[in-house]
Amino acid sequence: MVYTPQERYELIGKLIKEIKLRKYSYRTRKSYISIVKNFLKSCKEPKEFLLSYSNKSRSTMRSVYFALKFFYKSVLQKEFAEELPLVKRGMKIPIVF
Repeated sequence: MVYTPQERYELIGKLIKEIKLRKYSYRTRKSYISIVKNFLKSCKEPKEFLLSYSNKSRSTMRSVYFALKFFYKSVLQKEFAEELPLVKRGMKIPIVF
């Protein structure tokens, strides 16, 4: 999707309003806004954008996924069709000396 700078500005404004209505924390707001700005500038499809973060940590991938999901459902009011297998970290056996 290609958005003009004016359209991006309006979408980010809607995103900020939705985030404030839900009273998300400051860090969540900052993270979601940053991720969505990067997504809109990239002109990529959601799956391609998620793949560009595949070399990042599991928690970063989850943040990007949920930010895009929130953006699609709350701001664009579209169904977010992408699925991200939310893999849990494996258990480590403690080392005992």
